[in-house]
Amino acid sequence: MPLELNLEHLKDFDSGKAEAAFRKALQTVVRDCMDRGMDGKKRKVVFTVVLDPVVERDGVAHANASFEVAPKLPPFSTAAKPVMLHQRGQASFSPYAPDNPEQSTLMDGTEE
Repeated sequence: MPLELNLEHLKDFDSGKAEAAFRKALQTVVRDCMDRGMDGKKRKVVFTVVLDPVVERDGVAHANASFEVAPKLPPFSTAAKPVMLHQRGQASFSPYAPDNPEQSTLMDGTEE
């Protein structure tokens, strides 16, 4: 007997792949809330049902159904630090003085 395509029967559609994807995306969002939730930004799981009509001579007979599941997280970002820009299209920084890209060590410029 055919089942109605709805959330209740999602576990039965395509061997439960869409339900598994939803659970994994929700798990990702929950873990990110636990790790970085103090940032006060929202996380979400976007669940999209896609129906692609199949047109035959006498009209639409059926549709191919698929699901798109995607966790939406705030981007990971670091604090901005200055870098030196060079004419050859490169940028450099000092690992010893993150706020001063021109900082060198006492050993810079000495030969070994």
